[in-house]
Amino acid sequence: QVTFDKTGIYNLQTSFPGDATYKAVNSDIIQVTVGPIITYDFTVLSAPSGIQFGVDGVTRTTPWTGQLTPGEHIITMPTTVLIAGTSYYFYQWDDGSTNPTKIINLVGSLTISAKYSARYAVLLDSNPQVKRITITGPLGTITIYTPTTLQLQQFNGTQYTIEADPNRFESW
Repeated sequence: QVTFDKTGIYNLQTSFPGDATYKAVNSDIIQVTVGPIITYDFTVLSAPSGIQFGVDGVTRTTPWTGQLTPGEHIITMPTTVLIAGTSYYFYQWDDGSTNPTKIINLVGSLTISAKYSARYAVLLDSNPQVKRITITGPLGTITIYTPTTLQLQQFNGTQYTIEADPNRFESW
């Protein structure tokens, strides 16, 4: 093992004196250049901010900027967080990926952003009772029967289409 305590150019030569099984060997000279460690700015943002997450297993809090070496790093966001009494659910990264664990290959300074959405309870109550209501949103279509309470995730700009059984529905 060789340790270099400062930058510079070092010439190394290894040798093996030999033993009963192997003959003695000298290596060619190896030149090693030791320079400063390269790092890049890496920033993680989230909406909302104040979310604890992991960078290579180390806990950080958004917004966070640090220095990382080039190469692969694992970023892990929680799937659910509670902030000021509101539950937020991981929705996606700014590149559209929906996996809360992201592997980045850092080759320069980089900023990434995790998007979260709040979930709200919606009471659908009808009088007279509507037999069936269909709700279509960003995660697909569900059919429910009223009266009922359900939770819909609210993403920025999300719209839901709610349709009632036409045989029983009069007006909103």
